[in-house]
Amino acid sequence: MHELKNDRNRSVNRPKEVGLAIKLLLTSLLTGALAGFLKPIQLPDNIPQIASFEILVLILLFNGYIYYSLSLRRNWARLLFIILTVAGLPLTVTQWPHTFSINPLSGAIDMITTLIQLAAVYLLFKKSSKNWFTYKK
Repeated sequence: MHELKNDRNRSVNRPKEVGLAIKLLLTSLLTGALAGFLKPIQLPDNIPQIASFEILVLILLFNGYIYYSLSLRRNWARLLFIILTVAGLPLTVTQWPHTFSINPLSGAIDMITTLIQLAAVYLLFKKSSKNWFTYKK
């Protein structure tokens, strides 16, 4: 368990499940960035291709902020991450055949990223994680 330095969190140690979930999510951030560079977002012809890079950066920043908020023990970030991951799963999985047909490496990285995120969801659902996020002084 890791002792947190923040005054709000000082009295309770972070469970190892939360620490592992955060490490997994930071790994997924890196693999997601790699996949995004290998397979740029397809945009309409009237939008410059540089916008694909800008969208990728915004997505990475948003995800990074959520993961950072998780490390600060923000329950809203835990709930938002779980909801977005579960809600996006059907769309993600249905895109895999297309992604694999265009770029197998990118498809494999997408699949690994999704599996990493699902492992993090599982860890954040564990009772010790829930108790840590919802603990009141």
